[in-house]
Amino acid sequence: MSYLKRALLICWIVVVSVGCSTNSEEEDISFDSDGQITHTDSNGKIIDEDKNDWRIQKYFQGDVFIDQKPFPNPTANGIVLLTLRYSTVVPEGGVYFMANSVSGLPVQLKADLSPSFGSRAYDLNLTLLASSFSNLKGKQFRIRIYDGPGRLISYGDVEVSN
Repeated sequence: MSYLKRALLICWIVVVSVGCSTNSEEEDISFDSDGQITHTDSNGKIIDEDKNDWRIQKYFQGDVFIDQKPFPNPTANGIVLLTLRYSTVVPEGGVYFMANSVSGLPVQLKADLSPSFGSRAYDLNLTLLASSFSNLKGKQFRIRIYDGPGRLISYGDVEVSN
């Protein structure tokens, strides 16, 4: 193979690999809580905000918004309410809310197969993450929100109070 062909092949490989890369800062998240939560009261008022939680990933910025962060957080009964707003584009293939169980297995907390434009409230039941409610008390869980193809929309931590 001539020098020119090799150089062109190397350039092509570099261009293709750069074009296919993802933003690792956004997608390289831990599936476990970082020990911080956005504290909210029973009406959804933010008491103390964790700036690492509930950021919309670049792919969805301008299209999906978190109108109401999960509340109450911490939760006494394992149920939190979260409101998303879809403005210009509805996530392809639905919206899926995931968290890891106390044993570390991924659990789907809720699925919205046909989200529509406007605001949508979702109640997320953390009791699905353990066989017994007592196993949830005092623990934090990272909720991850994905679209149908598996693109991360946002993530954040919630806590079940003692």
